[in-house]
Order: sequence, then structure tokens, then C-alpha cells
Amino acid sequence: MPRNKLIEIGVSVAKKNFITTQWELAAAVDRSQEHLSAWKNRKVNPSEDMVQRLAKITEIPVVVLVAGSKKVLDKKLKDFFAVQKKMKMMNL
Repeated sequence: MPRNKLIEIGVSVAKKNFITTQWELAAAVDRSQEHLSAWKNRKVNPSEDMVQRLAKITEIPVVVLVAGSKKVLDKKLKDFFAVQKKMKMMNL
């Protein structure tokens, strides 16, 4: 199966399974939790592929994912996880 199709399936599954932790988000974008943490702390640059998958899953604008301040990114991710947790609790 082509890699793009696998990514598409992974994103689809991720949205249905609710991503409530950074570890789950890392798995959904096919990266380690350590890599995601390093990116979030602006220690590594993300690949275009990773940014596109993160944007699709979290609905955080690409510009924030790539060039937003750490504070803004942390807030957006915190909000994303909070919504996912509420939806999971409501069994949506």
C-alpha cells in the first residue's frame, strides 16, 4: 500500500479514536514522542509531511505549527487535547 494511503488511513483512525496525549499525537503522525517534544520545544524543524499531518489532525494552522511562538503552540495543543478528552468522555 502506498505511504500516502497509509497516512490517510492513520489520520482517519486518529480522528475516530480521539487523541488525548502527546504520545498518541506522535503515533498518529508516525513520529516518536521524543521527536514531537523536541519539535514542540523548537529544538528540531518538522518535515513538511509531519506539519501537514499535524495540521490535518489538530486543525492548527500550518503557520502556527511552523513559525508560531512556543507559548501559542502550547496553548493550541492544550486546547486540542482538552476538546479531544471531552469528546471521548461524551463518546462522540
